[in-house]
Amino acid sequence: MLAQLKMYAALAGAIALFALGLTAWDEHQDIVDQKAVIAKTDACNDALSGGKGDVSTLCDAAVVHYYDLARNAGTCDQALGLGGTAPECSQAVAELFGNYATVKAQLQSTVADRDAAIARAAARATSDAQRKAQDDRALAAAPRQPDGLIVCDADCLRQRFEADVQ
Repeated sequence: MLAQLKMYAALAGAIALFALGLTAWDEHQDIVDQKAVIAKTDACNDALSGGKGDVSTLCDAAVVHYYDLARNAGTCDQALGLGGTAPECSQAVAELFGNYATVKAQLQSTVADRDAAIARAAARATSDAQRKAQDDRALAAAPRQPDGLIVCDADCLRQRFEADVQ
């Protein structure tokens, strides 16, 4: 019975030693994998910072996607700053910029129409003021009775008005 117990103890020790070996091997593989991830991340960071290497091959797909979005946004911002759009701009940005250009053109047209209307109104006001001044001069030059009533009829006023115009 003691021999059996020793055999079971040796078997349990061998199983424990095997489990310990597997755990050590697994930890070793984790460390190797982490070193590979760190090396890949460092290479990606170098490529992103303008160093050597291509971002699309050294970085994960998500990083490449956001890198492309940022690069395209920078190009789009530069194009918008110059008053245009670029193919890198998203469709929504291009539509908004197009709408902005349309609204700006409509606003400029409205401002031009307003300025023209103001000029017409000013010319009309000047013309009306000149006509009223002319009428006032014609009435002032008309002969009056002692009580202040004008003794000139319409033909008389018309003649005086035409004389005043010339």
